[in-house]
Amino acid sequence: MIEDGNLDQPRDIILYAKDHRLSRLYETHATYDPLQYPLLLPYGELGWTYTDTCDGDIVRRNKRGMSLREHVAYRLYQKCDDQSVLHQGGRQFQQYCVGQRAKCEQEQLRWVAAQQSEIRADLYSGLNDSLMSESTTVLGEGEALLSEYNRSAHTLQHPDQPR
Repeated sequence: MIEDGNLDQPRDIILYAKDHRLSRLYETHATYDPLQYPLLLPYGELGWTYTDTCDGDIVRRNKRGMSLREHVAYRLYQKCDDQSVLHQGGRQFQQYCVGQRAKCEQEQLRWVAAQQSEIRADLYSGLNDSLMSESTTVLGEGEALLSEYNRSAHTLQHPDQPR
C-alpha cells in the first residue's frame, strides 16, 4: 500500500487474519518480501529486518547488524551454479529490484530524519550564508603563503635536477 511517499506512511501490507482482524506488516518486517513477491520467493525466504547480522567470520567495524543495502546486495549477487528463481523472474525480478532500491532510499530518508540532532545540519547554514554573501574576502594574486606549505614551488624539484 503506497500512498504519497510520506515518511509517516511507509509501504506496508495489510493482512486479513483468520480471526477476522486486520494486521499491518511494514516493509522492515521479515515476511514483507515473501508476501510482496510470492513467485520470486516461493520457499518463503525471509527478508531483511533491523536485527539481521552477518556470518561470524565476517569482520565488521562499528556495526551491530547488516544494513538493508548489504542484504539486498547479497540477494542480488548471483552465485555460481545458482538456479535461483529470483534471478530467473524476468519482469517481476526487475520490479523486485526497483522495489528494493526504493526500500533502500526510504530507509536512508528515515535514518536522516531520525538522526537530525546528530547530523546538526543547521550548523552548516552559516557557511552557506557566508559563501552566498558578497562580502567575502578574496586574496589577491600572489598573496598566498606558499612557503608555509611543504610542497610549495620552491621545495619541489624536477626529478632530473640535483638537490
